[in-house]
Amino acid sequence: MRLKKGKPVLNQSLKVLFLITFFFISLSVSAEAEFKFKRTTPLELDNQFLAAIDEEVKFIIQRINQILLIPENVVFLFGAEDGPLYDPLLKQIWMPDDFTYEVIERFEQANYVENEQELFDVTVDVIEHTLYHELGHALIDILQIPITGREEDAVDNLATILVIMTNEEGGEVALSAADLFDLEGDDRQEFTDEDYWGEHSLDYQRFYNAICYIYGSKPDQYQYLIEELAITEDRAELCIEDFLRIRTS
Repeated sequence: MRLKKGKPVLNQSLKVLFLITFFFISLSVSAEAEFKFKRTTPLELDNQFLAAIDEEVKFIIQRINQILLIPENVVFLFGAEDGPLYDPLLKQIWMPDDFTYEVIERFEQANYVENEQELFDVTVDVIEHTLYHELGHALIDILQIPITGREEDAVDNLATILVIMTNEEGGEVALSAADLFDLEGDDRQEFTDEDYWGEHSLDYQRFYNAICYIYGSKPDQYQYLIEELAITEDRAELCIEDFLRIRTS
């Protein structure tokens, strides 16, 4: 299933003030504390694809620093040996290159894109959503934000909301990430008990949750998602309410 359509250029002004209140950052923080990019080892000169992704990531981190204040530095570590994950002891978000290659391979195998530029775009989309997911873990740790329910579900929702609210094309970015959840769900032929009591929701659940927030953010633009997925009118209305509630919670 390929739900993503062309990326529109939106003229709506971004409303990000809610981020400050959401994270309760009324406390005094160091002006020098920020999110930083670091690569474990330099890329080979011919690896232009990853080098271009690194540049996009630096821009995303710059945007994050413009809207979020933190009391201590957090490093986005690319080329890490494990991950994606947040290390609360080192205050690092680990992003291995293998994850990027896995994303590329999955989209290619599904014939999700038509050319290399589209492949690059959707890969960056997924990485951006993943960065915000791990960023959620970091904020919960550093700011001691109380969470009810599973933390993974909370940061999944947070990642989708932050992408939508901080990026003019955030709905399309979130849609790439949602479609990846859908592709990963297609790979599962059977489920074990561990799948049901694991820390993450099932891939299809993550897909539909993201779709719900995407639609709720702009019902007119994303009405086609409701129609293609045969989501009921009542549930669609709840998606709008859910988005508004979590955006201001």
